[in-house]
Amino acid sequence: MAEAVELSNKSVECGYCMMEGDKMIDPRTLPCQHIHCHPCLVGDFDTNRIVRCGKCKEVFDVTIARLPSAVRREDNLHYCDVCVQKGKAHELAVTYCCDCKKKICTKHAELHEEFLPEHKELLKIEEYQQKARMYDVQKCTRHEDKPITVGCSSCYKVLCVDCMDGTKECDEGLVHQPMSLKELIKLLKIKRGEVKVEAQVKDGELSALLKDATKVLSDYERKTEKLIKQLHSTRDEQLKQEK
Repeated sequence: MAEAVELSNKSVECGYCMMEGDKMIDPRTLPCQHIHCHPCLVGDFDTNRIVRCGKCKEVFDVTIARLPSAVRREDNLHYCDVCVQKGKAHELAVTYCCDCKKKICTKHAELHEEFLPEHKELLKIEEYQQKARMYDVQKCTRHEDKPITVGCSSCYKVLCVDCMDGTKECDEGLVHQPMSLKELIKLLKIKRGEVKVEAQVKDGELSALLKDATKVLSDYERKTEKLIKQLHSTRDEQLKQEK
């Protein structure tokens, strides 16, 4: 696993935009150990459809969203997603919005409250840190940097918008049937309940069959034992007659 580095070191720079050290935007480490800004890697992938190091030019079969962060974990810092998306200098996030799935700095938190008043489920960044994996947006493994936003009611897969683009990749060559992730979760819970009930019914049927089989075997053994006694008795009588 790649080890995070001290980004205040100016000898570390992105192989694409040449941004140095802690000025890099969401820095990620490639298997060759060279570090690049996440948006730069995504931009090159969108153009050339490959993940390539901007320094040594080596090409890797990896998913950009899963590349390790080059920021030291012990720093435990979370930067504003809006600032990162706009390519601005990093500002530390103070709030996490559960509705739009973004970490927000003080400045953008004020704009967020003004323009998105319906987004009321907000967490302090300290609360987000405790359960970060629960709130982090999952990325599609097929389409780089696209968030998983929908599910399919037929095959129960979770997908990004590009996966839904008319491609016949669902079960039996059908087109995916989109539904929200919340609805998919509800559907899967219902299906799980149905499978549980069906399993209980099958278990009951199996128990009944086992009980019947045990009775049949017991009757067979009893009848066999009786038949053996009759054969022994007949044999003994025949022997007596011969004498």
